[in-house]
Amino acid sequence: MEKRRYQREGTGLSFDRVAFFTDAVFAIALTLIVVGIGVPAVADRDSGKALFDALVDQRAELISFFVGVAVIGFYWTSHHWSFDDLEAVDTGYVGWTVVYLAFVAFLPFPIRLVGTYDANPVAWCFLALNLAFVSGLETMLLAHSQRAGLRKEHPTPERARWERWMSLSPVPVFIVSGALAFVWPWLTVIVWATTPFVQAVLTRLFPASVSSGG
Repeated sequence: MEKRRYQREGTGLSFDRVAFFTDAVFAIALTLIVVGIGVPAVADRDSGKALFDALVDQRAELISFFVGVAVIGFYWTSHHWSFDDLEAVDTGYVGWTVVYLAFVAFLPFPIRLVGTYDANPVAWCFLALNLAFVSGLETMLLAHSQRAGLRKEHPTPERARWERWMSLSPVPVFIVSGALAFVWPWLTVIVWATTPFVQAVLTRLFPASVSSGG
């Protein structure tokens, strides 16, 4: 099968359509999270205390919403920066993008699952594994763009290897957090916060000239 290559400029909207489609999937995923939060029903509609108590009972759903926004927002930002470094896309990159977006579009389900069963470790483990797949597929997109020469700048092999390791670093963090959910479900979020420290350690393993882009 012939591989088609679409430049950022000069071949119509083929390149831009990939960006537009990606942004649309992320926007829909964010929308589906809030749609899943139901308005609480209270017997006394005029009682502030009754409504307040109902909202407190719904706190897990509200917290999971903001966790979901932070997670999806992080992935959108990461993908935006990575996509901005491309000078072209090809059929292989588009194919990996579709698989990547499938797991992004699926995120609202485990996020709502956590909102409903916040004390259940299986719900948190399911979400963590979904995030691990998304991060792993981000790495696949990066690796493909490097191999196919799709980026604006062509890094040295050492620099390309460092970029892949940095992109892949959240995957083991998510897998470990999924296992630790069975110790305490909310521990998963705490483990996710260690990702910058893991990346800092990886950076120190490479020469400064590689990690700084020099």
